[in-house]
Amino acid sequence: MRWEFRFSLIVAVACMWCAASSGANAQCAVPNVITNGQVADANQVMGNFNAVLNCITNPTPVPTFQLSGPGGGVITLRNPAAATNYNFNFPATPGGAGDVLTSGGGSNPQTWTQTGTSGHSLPFLDGGNTWSGTQTFGSVVGSLSNQAGTSYTLTVNDCGTTIRFSASPQITLTTLNSLPAGCAIAVEQAGSGQVVIAASAGSTLHSAHGFTRTATQYSILGLFVDSNVGGSAANFILTGDGA
Repeated sequence: MRWEFRFSLIVAVACMWCAASSGANAQCAVPNVITNGQVADANQVMGNFNAVLNCITNPTPVPTFQLSGPGGGVITLRNPAAATNYNFNFPATPGGAGDVLTSGGGSNPQTWTQTGTSGHSLPFLDGGNTWSGTQTFGSVVGSLSNQAGTSYTLTVNDCGTTIRFSASPQITLTTLNSLPAGCAIAVEQAGSGQVVIAASAGSTLHSAHGFTRTATQYSILGLFVDSNVGGSAANFILTGDGA
């Protein structure tokens, strides 16, 4: 067998391999047709060889590729420049460790969303979640703020926290009429000055025992917003070690 035929046979086999190796690649086309018994020109043979080599090293992707499974349904993959809707588009660049793919919607490609590089961090979630497995959470510790002044007005950020007052003179704590129902605040008298609770305009203060202030140093009062009709008429209930 002459070398021209052997070389042509190698080129033909390589071309068939290239065409069958991936459904996403176009078939390899060679520029020269060499028949059996023909004395092949070296330029023709090398032209065919280089064409096959280019086909292998620089495959041409098809704009759309579909996958189907035995359960039915089709997944359509499109390149990022696709102008029509898609099932799934790959982003143009790889993501980082722990990233997940999230949809841009419409014809936009998927994008990488960072979730962290260790553990099992989750992206920010805006909706409710149904947990199907056992979840382990860390310790929940309440927030504590220190106030050294003799007057303070509540803010919405105080809900769910403990405010520690350390001044020696008497301290005036003013409620806020816009705090939402369910807001709970603990008030600690850490110094010698009693903390007097003053109802702001629009809010109402209730105490089953007529308390209006902390009893003494280390006393803790609880302020709880029972209701707030209209958002500017908070009803506060005062509980705890008061006077």
